[in-house]
Amino acid sequence: MGFDEWALAREQTVRPSAFFGVFALMAVLEALAPRRVHHADADIDATTGRALVRSKSCCR
Repeated sequence: MGFDEWALAREQTVRPSAFFGVFALMAVLEALAPRRVHHADADIDATTGRALVRSKSCCR
């Protein structure tokens, strides 16, 4: 049994495992070396953004 046959026989396990494996690896790398610096003002900006979205959607 070659790799191709093995992978096709276990495709329903291999695909999610590969996805979550890469996802976990990217999460760890992002935690170790973030691409952006977190600012305390970002929390305030996010709240303001949500308020603007809500106000626009309720007034149609």
